[in-house]
Order: sequence, then structure tokens, then C-alpha cells
Amino acid sequence: ALAVLGDDAPRKPLELRLVERRARKKERLARIVREYEPPSVDEAIRLYNCRFQELEATAGIEPGSVDLVLTDVPYDLDFVRQAPDLGEIAARVLKQGGVFCTYVGVANMAGMLAELSRHLTYRAVAFSSWSGEGPVLQQLQCVTQATPLL
Repeated sequence: ALAVLGDDAPRKPLELRLVERRARKKERLARIVREYEPPSVDEAIRLYNCRFQELEATAGIEPGSVDLVLTDVPYDLDFVRQAPDLGEIAARVLKQGGVFCTYVGVANMAGMLAELSRHLTYRAVAFSSWSGEGPVLQQLQCVTQATPLL
């Protein structure tokens, strides 16, 4: 473990399990960095406004050719039924190591996560937040000042 950590090895005594955990984390990060291929700065960013079911045909997208799928889906519960299709398309068009990111409504975050996870690997959640007034979520009896991103 100390050999893996190299210059990042602890300077003070630590339990072996903590040193091993740090070493595994460093190895995992190194593997991710090796596998990540940043997008070319010469490539154009393309935006399309259409139903996601039509996107591959409209944009002529080839499988495994996309670095990022970024979307802001409808927040209503009816859209959750379409989430598996969205996940399937994203999984098909994304490059190895590509990223799918979507804004989701607070009330349907769990359902969207479950449905998208049929085809995509969940890594993290983030929140877009703001100050000031926020929308009232009647079904949850609360006011929110953040929108989750999966």
C-alpha cells in the first residue's frame, strides 16, 4: 500500500486498513484517469431540440460516439415511465467513460434513478441550488431551493 501511495504516503502512524484504503482509492483514480479520453477541442458541440426518441435519427448519432448527454427532463411523474427508454438510448450512444447527466424533479428523483439504472451505472447526485423563493412541492408539503442532477 505504501508503494502505491508513494509521495502521498502518510507522514504519521496510521492503521494499516486506512493506508490500504487510501492506496485503493489512488489506484481507482489512476485507472479512471487512464481510461478517460477528453473530448477534442476541435470538435463542435451540437445541440438538438427534439423528442429524445428521435434524437439518434435526427442528429445521425452513431453508437458509442457521444461524450456527454445532458438533459432537463419533464419533472412530472408521467415522464418516469419514459426514463428506461432514455437510459437505453444514452447507454447506446455514450462512449466508454461518457457521462449522462439529467436534472430531475425532487418528487420523482427516486423513481427516475431506479428507471435510469436499468441501463446506466449511477455514480453520484449533485444539486443545483439558488437563493430566494422556491417552488412549493404540494405532495411533499415543502418548499425546495434545489434541483437534483443524476
